[in-house]
Amino acid sequence: KNAEAHYYRALAQARLGNDADAEKGLERAIELNGELLLARAHLGELYLVSDPPRAKKAIEVLAPAAKAEPKDADVQQLLAYAYRLEKRYDESSKHYKATLKLEDNPKFRFDYADMLFEAGRLEQAAEQMRAALPAYRDDVAVVAQLAHRFAKAKAFDDCVQAFTRAIELRAKEPGFHLHRGLCKHSLDDEEGAQADYKKALDLDPKFQPGWYYLGMSLLETKRTTQAVDALEKASKLDKNSAVGKKAKDKLDELAKGLR
Repeated sequence: KNAEAHYYRALAQARLGNDADAEKGLERAIELNGELLLARAHLGELYLVSDPPRAKKAIEVLAPAAKAEPKDADVQQLLAYAYRLEKRYDESSKHYKATLKLEDNPKFRFDYADMLFEAGRLEQAAEQMRAALPAYRDDVAVVAQLAHRFAKAKAFDDCVQAFTRAIELRAKEPGFHLHRGLCKHSLDDEEGAQADYKKALDLDPKFQPGWYYLGMSLLETKRTTQAVDALEKASKLDKNSAVGKKAKDKLDELAKGLR
């Protein structure tokens, strides 16, 4: 009936990879002494990493721990994730905020933004990504990922800034120029968008999306002859790709209009 003995043996079982025995030990420790907060935290984590995750059971053991020790950032984060799995986004947000108040960790912000995306709260997601970006400004993969997410969140100014940073880190990636151009297009900066599409094509003349979006942009600015030329190049590069088919459809539409 020694709760701590059950707890420490369960930790040893977990280190050995014996998760089932670890769970039983932690459950017994909590049964004997419900105030063992570390046992609750470890058991909640085991429930969440199981396949499939058992979020409801995790909430049952973690919620009392968070109430007893509201300043434990690990418990708050685990509880935030458990509520997210249950799609209880208000509760999840509450615990993400509590985590960040205790420890302003950019990874937590990234995770929180991910949850907000999932919940369809795009403006709030953009706010969290904006706060997280400086910590990742030298990691081109993360910067690019955030830039794409800014675009999905319709935070187009942030999208342009993030892709500009990605280009500073990896200037010869045509996709970065293309997607910055798309964000500029959404900001009604068509000349800026065209400059980015052209730069992408300077880097890779066979970059099919670059020709397609350049053609579409040229149509926006009433440069039909140049637009047709760009769309024809997009179509010819790969007629069977999704982009190639879209280019062909647009060319057919323009031809009908001329007739």
